[in-house]
Amino acid sequence: MSSGLVPGEDSIVALQRDPRGGGLRPPAGAGGCIQSLPGSGCRGLAGLEGASAITISGDGRFAYVASAVSGAVRGFRLNRAKGTLTPVYGPGGCISSGERASRDVPCNTREAQLAGARSIALSPDGRQLYVAAFDPGAVVVLQRDTATGTLSLSPPGCLQAARDQSCPLGLPFLHGAAAIAMGPAGSVIYVVSEGANSLVEFVRNPADGSLALATGNPAALDGLNGPAALALSPGGEDIYVVSPFDDGVAAFTSR
Repeated sequence: MSSGLVPGEDSIVALQRDPRGGGLRPPAGAGGCIQSLPGSGCRGLAGLEGASAITISGDGRFAYVASAVSGAVRGFRLNRAKGTLTPVYGPGGCISSGERASRDVPCNTREAQLAGARSIALSPDGRQLYVAAFDPGAVVVLQRDTATGTLSLSPPGCLQAARDQSCPLGLPFLHGAAAIAMGPAGSVIYVVSEGANSLVEFVRNPADGSLALATGNPAALDGLNGPAALALSPGGEDIYVVSPFDDGVAAFTSR
């Protein structure tokens, strides 16, 4: 996956891996390359401008891509033998903010909070997809059909930085939400916000996937400005936050 230097070249490229030598090569036939506009031998697909994150379902049947400029999340069927991708068309195959031109994001489902969709995380049971959206500073919960791979909106939640009618309080520490990661057990989710310079922990309800703010949040990122990425240790005890502005990494513990 890459963000192109000019509009239309944002792309997803499939590469087959040699399990013995570790070498990579493009798969034969169509479906090995998809980009936001057709060209360079790649098939065109709207809604991929600023492609910024990708995740694959646990069963290996579907992949999901978040695109920051398009403000969209798109689903793909994954050919596990060849590694090629086929878009999930129709309702639920794509959800967008609706702020881009219709030719760029022809999604049937719209959610304004997806503007600037930068990072995604899939729950361990595969029933929810969580999106960190930079422009409104929001965390969006999408429900996922594990059989068809389609996505749908959850009931609106007050998980955004700005105050409005649906969220009279707002969560200012989500301003510029840049990255999201889920604990290995699926019980907690972490979000770093570039604009608010914060690390936020949410508790996940496994019954419906809804999120609630954990106590003692947000964590202060003393000496680390503009966090843009995070990663968890395999057991989820340690959290690492990266800042491209400070060229630094900070470590936190959930214990």
